[in-house]
Amino acid sequence: MDREVAISPELQFRAWQIKQLPRLLADRSRLKSGLAHLISRQEDLFFVHSTGRSGTQLVTSLIEAADDTLVMHEPDFEDDLQVMAGIRRHPGFADQYWKHFRAAQIAERWHAAPHARLYGEVTGMLRFHSSTISHLFPDSKIFLLARDGRGVIRSVMGWRQFYSKRSRGAYAISPGPGEPFFSQWKGMTRFEKVCWSFADGMRRLADGIDRKNWIRLEDLVADFRVFEETIGARLGVALEQPTWAKIVGRPSQNSQKSYSFPAWPDWSSEEKSAYRRICGPVMQDFGYDLPR
Repeated sequence: MDREVAISPELQFRAWQIKQLPRLLADRSRLKSGLAHLISRQEDLFFVHSTGRSGTQLVTSLIEAADDTLVMHEPDFEDDLQVMAGIRRHPGFADQYWKHFRAAQIAERWHAAPHARLYGEVTGMLRFHSSTISHLFPDSKIFLLARDGRGVIRSVMGWRQFYSKRSRGAYAISPGPGEPFFSQWKGMTRFEKVCWSFADGMRRLADGIDRKNWIRLEDLVADFRVFEETIGARLGVALEQPTWAKIVGRPSQNSQKSYSFPAWPDWSSEEKSAYRRICGPVMQDFGYDLPR
């Protein structure tokens, strides 16, 4: 087995800490002031979480159309990626990550944009951080962006980084002992593992985010009022309907131009059955149908 594949989530997180250690020791005052700054301005702090491949760039474009908002799409991507598997396995690691790194990063970006009343991030990289964010910044606004899982899985299946022979870290997250599917994992197909990853991320987000802040991408792009009544109302940002229509009508910057994996009608009966079994319960919680 490739040595990198065998590195545990815990060791991946510790490797990130060791890499950052010189900066952490040198910047202790910066870290403390960054965290204090976010705590003092937490009412103007927001996050839109997803599992990725769910319209995060589109939502970023909608929110950044407001003049007094600094909204970032997946900042600190490489760091978030390196610690993801470790935080998924040990949620307590997220507290260290935020206090020793992430809060200061946000504070610096916010300081550099004095016009910004609001700071927010739209990202699939913090799907295992929502409870820590809620604990550190209880007055921040946290949203969950959902998308029909069939579209997400079709997109992810085209990315060979996920659950391939040499995948590791965030691209190869697996259930821990005692969790559903742990005993079956070695015998599961790549398709089943991608389904599990999506369902696991959505379940963990749903368990930690108030249902009133759940937003389905399909509703957001179909009806301007959905943006007005959710993100717009809760953040206090105004967006004109023609601007909304222009943004949702233009081609996505991040969508795949073609797919190597077929759409739902052309999935095999085994794939459809696996999707219903693994993703069905969480998809039904979000109001999605499970067509035959």
